[in-house]
Amino acid sequence: MKSINSLIPAECSVIPHRRLKLPADARIFECSSDLSLDRAISTGEAVPLQTTVKNDSRVSNYLESSRIGLQCIFTVSGSGKGIVFATGNKTVFGSIAKMTSEPKKNLTPIQKEIFRFVAIMASIIDVLSVFVSILWAA
Repeated sequence: MKSINSLIPAECSVIPHRRLKLPADARIFECSSDLSLDRAISTGEAVPLQTTVKNDSRVSNYLESSRIGLQCIFTVSGSGKGIVFATGNKTVFGSIAKMTSEPKKNLTPIQKEIFRFVAIMASIIDVLSVFVSILWAA
């Protein structure tokens, strides 16, 4: 097994027993009975999640599974092994960072409404200023 700093997808990695951030998204296939992951950064949960290798058939979203360790999640206790399935920008956090850093191409609905309001008000002001100028000159 390679160092955790040089992981690529489909590799097996060791999840150490000390408090350390996971460097990639991985599916855990072997773990000690006390492996806990602190998912506060992704879910806001205050209590660490007890990780097991049992099948989570009741969970429809793989991100909610206790068998998945995401990048930037801390190990609280225990150790384990997992298969890396995403690294870098392809991780969950990488894709979120990529989406938030890209500039938006289209206007939001509120921006469209503001521009429409400003155009209407500018038109009304133009008409009124012409009307007042004509009345003043007369």
